[in-house]
Amino acid sequence: YSARFVSGGLYNIDTAGRNVTFATALTSGSLTKIGNGTLALSAATTYNGDTIVGRGALVTTTASSGDGNYTVTNGAMLDVQVGAAGAQLQVNALTLGGGASDTATLLVDTLATGNPTAAPVNVAGITTVGTVSIGLSGTALAASTFPLVSYGGPSPSGTLQFIPPAGFTGSLSDNHAGLISVTLVANSAPTTNASI
Repeated sequence: YSARFVSGGLYNIDTAGRNVTFATALTSGSLTKIGNGTLALSAATTYNGDTIVGRGALVTTTASSGDGNYTVTNGAMLDVQVGAAGAQLQVNALTLGGGASDTATLLVDTLATGNPTAAPVNVAGITTVGTVSIGLSGTALAASTFPLVSYGGPSPSGTLQFIPPAGFTGSLSDNHAGLISVTLVANSAPTTNASI
């Protein structure tokens, strides 16, 4: 589909339960993702308009450099794939959830890059509303404590639920000074969720 789009537009994309990949980078404009299913931005996008994930999942990578505002609502998920060790997705404002009864998920997928040495998601400001989950996945993770999200401004409010990767339990910690970290513990039993 990506060849049909020209950067600079205000795009409303309904994936309608399908998994869709844009292999061409969007370089300007804004994006609203609606409908069930997944929209994957596999190229390094550079647009700095608003990104709204209103349903389903949006996949982006740390290679993207637009520094725009991201909003995730209505049970949707933002999946950030880590392209290289130490890489970060730079975000201006990140809003997870749109109301007290809303749910939203931020997933950090380290792929095969191992434990992050720097927080893969770096935001100037973060707001959490409703039930917010932060998940972690990857094929080369090891039991340890490491950063997931760095932020400026006030700490996120409310409870952040942690969704551990297969084979681990774990917990989140917020130092209330700009860093949310995770502690992973290897576990051969089924994984469970832990909150802060």
